[in-house]
Amino acid sequence: MLGDAPPFLGRKRELTLLSEAFERTRHGAVSTLCLYGEPGIGKRTLVTQLARKLRNEYPQLVHLSGRCEEEGPRALRGMAGVLEGLGRYIASQDESSVVTLLPREAELIPRVFPMLSALPVMRVDTHTPEEPPALRRAAARALRALIRNLSKRHPLLIVIDDVQWIDSDALSVLEAIIRPPSPPDMLLVLLMQGNRLRPARI
Repeated sequence: MLGDAPPFLGRKRELTLLSEAFERTRHGAVSTLCLYGEPGIGKRTLVTQLARKLRNEYPQLVHLSGRCEEEGPRALRGMAGVLEGLGRYIASQDESSVVTLLPREAELIPRVFPMLSALPVMRVDTHTPEEPPALRRAAARALRALIRNLSKRHPLLIVIDDVQWIDSDALSVLEAIIRPPSPPDMLLVLLMQGNRLRPARI
């Protein structure tokens, strides 16, 4: 979207496009945009301006962000920061309010995503998958439903930086969240150096 544009100098056109994409989410849709280009062209500054604008217009905005690190063993690169932010948000809310957001199989979420251990869930006496792949898929579906329920209550902006370094597990979770039908009503902004994902991360 930014391509080889010069450093941030207002970026009114791009900011307007991002704002319009966000407005579409208020009518029941997910909007996904990728801002790509070389370091220093103003991608992060543009997203900072967008978040500031949206907070002024929507005081109840929930803004979650993550960053993919090139080095290190950190799992779920990019998504880990998003889920940690979601966990902090949940911990800051009244439990009775959070409970109304919980989907079926919510108890699976902290088993796979420990960043969300603050979820007020109890182990229920129902059959749950024990094999790791099946458990991860079920937990990802429950996470998607949780985020969708949150997006029905509050405007939602998710930003992931340096997405060229995303790992396969994080990419699978992200795809599970935004795939149709009925994805969350949110704007997802991906920031990427260059213009393609590293092949090893796909």
